[in-house]
Amino acid sequence: MLTYLLLSLSITSFTTVANKMTGFIVGGQEANIREWPFIAYLVAHKGRDSIAACGGSLISSQTILTAAHCLDDVTKRKKNIGEIKYVIYMGHRLHRRATMRRDMLDYTIHENYDPDDVNYDIGIMFLTNPVQFSHTVKKVVLMNEEMGRYMRQEGGLAVAGWGRFGWDSPGSEFLKSLDQTLLNEDLCYHYIDEPGNTPGIVCGAKHGEVNSTEYAFSGDSGGPLARPRDQRLAGLVSWRMESHGVTVYTSVPFFYSWIENTQRNLFRRYCGKTG
Repeated sequence: MLTYLLLSLSITSFTTVANKMTGFIVGGQEANIREWPFIAYLVAHKGRDSIAACGGSLISSQTILTAAHCLDDVTKRKKNIGEIKYVIYMGHRLHRRATMRRDMLDYTIHENYDPDDVNYDIGIMFLTNPVQFSHTVKKVVLMNEEMGRYMRQEGGLAVAGWGRFGWDSPGSEFLKSLDQTLLNEDLCYHYIDEPGNTPGIVCGAKHGEVNSTEYAFSGDSGGPLARPRDQRLAGLVSWRMESHGVTVYTSVPFFYSWIENTQRNLFRRYCGKTG
């Protein structure tokens, strides 16, 4: 049986979430928000309790790209969405000092998302109100299909988030980042014990070392795998094998058309509405 960690963070002992979610950067270094102005910290609340946390990326003034399991697994495929409130924090390396805060109005995940095998792990949140852009709050540029062909050669990728840095630790107070090198496809599928036709994933590790002691951990699901130098988004944190430091990312270039179409449909549905 495949043993993996979904890299969202269960904040409380809310069992239906905690059973599936452990939540990120072990090692790495503190990050400058000006290199990651598109990053968002997403917290799901049920009543007075904060029950789960994830990362995300601002892709327009009113949409956040994140992992499907950060949404559907928490709301039980929207069955409990009336009881769950998502709050999104942006604009500061300490999320509790966020300069921009928004609530979620609705979300859409990929129609083929399967919580059992975590394929098609991608979703888009629609915010109640547009954000105000600033030097620390900006939308990211998506890598398209053509750029995706050269991601491995160009390098310069890193992952960032506020998740845990150990089993017994809380989430990080400061935004952290970790350099990532993408593995070739054959090596990726070998180390994650997946068939070679798994759709829309890429694997990364620090310096490409699969047994690195620095890797993604709890709380950073849905967070960005990006090229900070030009703020291009390459992937979203999805999950990690427990046995080594390889992290599996949902590929943004692979889902580029889906992202564009889904975002357009959300704006058509909710343009002018606030919650």
